[in-house]
Amino acid sequence: MARDSGEQYDRIQKALQAHILTDYPNPERRGCPSRDILNQLVDERGVALDTDSHYQHVIHCSPCYREFLGLIEVRGWERRARQPLQRFVKFLRRFF
Repeated sequence: MARDSGEQYDRIQKALQAHILTDYPNPERRGCPSRDILNQLVDERGVALDTDSHYQHVIHCSPCYREFLGLIEVRGWERRARQPLQRFVKFLRRFF
């Protein structure tokens, strides 16, 4: 059952993302937060995003949401790229 719940969650998440990415065009980019603000939103964990005005804009603006998702993806790449180096440093510390 847990697997079904996970698959259902994934389907819902994809549907919501598709909705946000297409149904909130903002070609003039009115009210869009800066790249720095978007980076802050990506970096902040445990923040009450439902009350943050910048986050509320992002989830109601297709271009901002697309940029936000891109920043999240980049963070994942950066994190994965650092992992081998971090493991190697941890390994070396055993000898020094």
